[in-house]
Amino acid sequence: MSTKTIVVVGATGTQGSSVVKTFLDLPNWHVRALTRRSSSPKAQALQNLGAEVVEADMDDAESLVKAFNGAHAIFVNTDFCSPYVTALADGKDQPTSQQIGYDTEDRHVKNAAYAA
Repeated sequence: MSTKTIVVVGATGTQGSSVVKTFLDLPNWHVRALTRRSSSPKAQALQNLGAEVVEADMDDAESLVKAFNGAHAIFVNTDFCSPYVTALADGKDQPTSQQIGYDTEDRHVKNAAYAA
């Protein structure tokens, strides 16, 4: 049986790392773990488990095109909350912060769909 490749976006996060670890335990799967910083301790830990760690950014569609190349499956998890909370912490009002969270998540989903 040939090996299939799954690409995991947000591989160093809680959900993404769980997907990485699950697929590393399955036969005939190659795991490509995407992260913004391949030198981070979490990314290095995934590499030590056997994942291929690749730098990509949801704000950079072309980095996703390269990272998704040859994939049989792609796991994408988007994040509304972080940009929303960051905007609130930066002093933005709630409606503006909500819009920032929405716009960020919308852009990330569109970039992933384009790249796939």
